[in-house]
Amino acid sequence: MSDGPNPDERRFRALASASQDRIAELEQSRLEKERLQLQLQEARKLESLGVLAGGIAHDFNNLLAVISTNVRYARDACASEVERDEALGDVEEAAESAARLVRQLLAYAGRREPEVRRIELSELVQSVTDLLGISVPADVALSLELAPERLCVEADLVQLEQVLMNLVINAAESLGEGPGHVTVRTARVRLADDELADWRGGEELGRGDHACLEVEDDGAGMSAEVCERIFDPFFTTKASGHGLGLSAVLGMVQGHRGAIRVQSAPSRGTCIRILLPLDASETRPEAGRRPLVLLAEPDAGFRGRLAELLNGLGARVLEADGPQSALDLCTLHGEELSAALIDASLAAPETSPLPGALRAANASLPIGLCCDDDADLTPRLRAGSAAALCRDSRDAELLGRLEGLLAKVEGRLEGLLAKVE
Repeated sequence: MSDGPNPDERRFRALASASQDRIAELEQSRLEKERLQLQLQEARKLESLGVLAGGIAHDFNNLLAVISTNVRYARDACASEVERDEALGDVEEAAESAARLVRQLLAYAGRREPEVRRIELSELVQSVTDLLGISVPADVALSLELAPERLCVEADLVQLEQVLMNLVINAAESLGEGPGHVTVRTARVRLADDELADWRGGEELGRGDHACLEVEDDGAGMSAEVCERIFDPFFTTKASGHGLGLSAVLGMVQGHRGAIRVQSAPSRGTCIRILLPLDASETRPEAGRRPLVLLAEPDAGFRGRLAELLNGLGARVLEADGPQSALDLCTLHGEELSAALIDASLAAPETSPLPGALRAANASLPIGLCCDDDADLTPRLRAGSAAALCRDSRDAELLGRLEGLLAKVEGRLEGLLAKVE
């Protein structure tokens, strides 16, 4: 009888012990590698936060300058009541913008819990692009093509704002030094399952209708190789960029159970589309529940005032900053329009195709005219106008005239419904 293990058994035990030691060594190496990767990611995030904080500090300083300047102006004894109101309005807007910047920084730093609530996508686009209008270069035309129906999604407001701001700023920067155009669109879309294969994310979208947010530019475009990498963390084509904007966009879109797709080619611009699940309680609205108004006005400030007043009266607004964008919107939504407000220079059929296009879409469409003064309107234009809105009018007067215009819309709709009944 043997007193101990034979040589083969001893060798087996030695090999087993060596294997266990090797496995433990490999496991320790894997854990160390993961620890180093986490440290590297944390270091990169801290570095990127420094870059991001520097940019936000610059913007924040500009906003503080706006606030302090307007506060001093409002305190000036020579300022009129209207001028004080305008100055304080600028202060309020700047303060809201500053708060928005702080929320974005906290969201990126992970110091803010998401606050998911019901958001109407077109209204969000309208509010964010009003803010971005002062951020994009003056030679970049920013236009909106918003869905005529409500598109409600369950989302975190700050994150969705950050997504849109990143996309619009990237689109504006892609235009370089020259003039260009950036268009933001919202729409209800339906894609088949096989069509979602070309999108990033979207595993939880499924069939049915979805809310679509689209940002398109006519800039330099990107090669297929760049398109493949634009969502990679820290990848950037900008000399001063930190490569986190689109990476953060992808993360936030996927966090909202959405999908994203990029279509681009060199010298042909870029189009980025985002799909988000519609709120489960959202149904298609009844036709005519909220009037749809085309607002064609080149003065961005006056256009913004009118759009805000119309929104407050319950109307939906399609904004155009020139004749071509107005014609495009008329072609797209002509049959759905309840009324139109257009610059007086676009109202003469002999010099502008817009009145003809509007009348062709709807012969009884109420059309209001935007002008510097009522006296600028010829008797012919004044007679054909449903309302005249002067750029130097106070908000109270503009509100009264817009209420009158929408009352005509309501009366026309009630008449049509009576005929149907």
